[in-house]
Amino acid sequence: MAITFDDGPNGDQTRTVLRLLEQHQAKATFFMIGQNVERQPELARQVAAAGHAVGSRTYSHRKLNQVSLAEAVEEIDRGHAALTGAGIPDARLAAVIEEFQPDLIHSFGDNVNRWVGAA
Repeated sequence: MAITFDDGPNGDQTRTVLRLLEQHQAKATFFMIGQNVERQPELARQVAAAGHAVGSRTYSHRKLNQVSLAEAVEEIDRGHAALTGAGIPDARLAAVIEEFQPDLIHSFGDNVNRWVGAA
């Protein structure tokens, strides 16, 4: 079973989830929005420091198949940069598979494995 939390970090909600996970000795994956990470970098670091996996939901959680290729790439890059700036360099990208237009995947070339966590 996998536990995931999307769209944080969200202040008290994220802190409450962290306490519950610690009480139950459970780990989860937190998919964070870059804008939220920039507002609360210390909370993003706290999630990672507690041993949870952290992923990116892009910078502002835009639907990648409804923007231009350049905008989609920027969303991904800015989301990853927010996490890196908060000290979380190995984040994966979480996106609905239908949002991954072929041109978007092609634009990242070999880096797509890093972004989407593929083996």
